[in-house]
Amino acid sequence: MSDQRYTPEPRPTRNARFWITYRGTSLVKLTMRPGDTIELHEGGATEEGYSHQYSKYEYPKDEAVIYAEFEQSARDCDGRLDTHSESCCQVAELKNGFASENDWPGPGIAFPDWRSARAYQRDYEAEKAGY
Repeated sequence: MSDQRYTPEPRPTRNARFWITYRGTSLVKLTMRPGDTIELHEGGATEEGYSHQYSKYEYPKDEAVIYAEFEQSARDCDGRLDTHSESCCQVAELKNGFASENDWPGPGIAFPDWRSARAYQRDYEAEKAGY
């Protein structure tokens, strides 16, 4: 999935648990065992076109790391835009990212400290305009 890999630790045996947002504002806590892959799809028609998102989380059997891949394809009044990113987070750092004290999503909720490995986007209207 990504060219960037952490130095493998001894074969992980513990489950990895972390929060994600799904369908915009819903909180979901994922639990993954070493060797698991989870794929999520969401989206559909919007007021101005469409928006589709794809997320993939991978927990290799031989690494204490979660790899994440995110893709979005959307069209609105400004045209079509596709984005793609790949990130990773060591299992030990799954609670080191953004944390809320009082506001949404609530006290005690911490998200993974994702480290970007690769990202790109394609703006179809900008390409037509020669950018």
